[in-house]
Amino acid sequence: MTVLPFFQFQRHAIQALFLFGLMLALAACTPEPVSPIGVTSTPFSPNAIRIENVQETREFLRTNQVPRDNCGGDGLLTTTISREETTTQVVELTLTSSVEGGLTDIITARLEGEFNVQHGRTVTDIVQNGFEIPGRRQVIYEIEWTEIWQTGEVVIGDIRIPFRVRTGVDSAVRSLNSQNCQQSLATAEVTSAVVLTSTPEPTNTPTLAPTQTPQ
Repeated sequence: MTVLPFFQFQRHAIQALFLFGLMLALAACTPEPVSPIGVTSTPFSPNAIRIENVQETREFLRTNQVPRDNCGGDGLLTTTISREETTTQVVELTLTSSVEGGLTDIITARLEGEFNVQHGRTVTDIVQNGFEIPGRRQVIYEIEWTEIWQTGEVVIGDIRIPFRVRTGVDSAVRSLNSQNCQQSLATAEVTSAVVLTSTPEPTNTPTLAPTQTPQ
């Protein structure tokens, strides 16, 4: 068995005590973590976020003109057009400098779950529009497309963060112009965006000679 000299044992003991003291000093100097905007950081739950003042708004997107005719029939004609419409779902936050990136991700996830969207996801919906055309008439319909947004505020403690979420698109149909068909116009679909002008055919009305009154 090897026995260390007394002076070597004393040197090792001093080194061990020095390292232990240094570790205690470093632990005492480590600051406590500070959570953003005064919210506790242990751990943050999405259920602590409240969503208030929600309103649905519409923003104009574009219009499409659809010509239709019912020149071959006398009764009301009902027809439907199906179109595919693509939109990108968006979550927008009006942030202040006190809101950190990690909290932004939690708020976005909370809004995605609330409105059943995913930020940046492109979705395609099949939109159907119905049209009614009276007999012997040709009509131009206009389809107006709008984006659907949900607006409101995210509330965390005393902090209010305005938001907007684009959830999809919608359409509305209105009649622009309606007039009688030409008598020679077939039942084929009118492909032009301009309604044809009806030109009446000349009528052969016999000319009556003036009658003479007997003297």
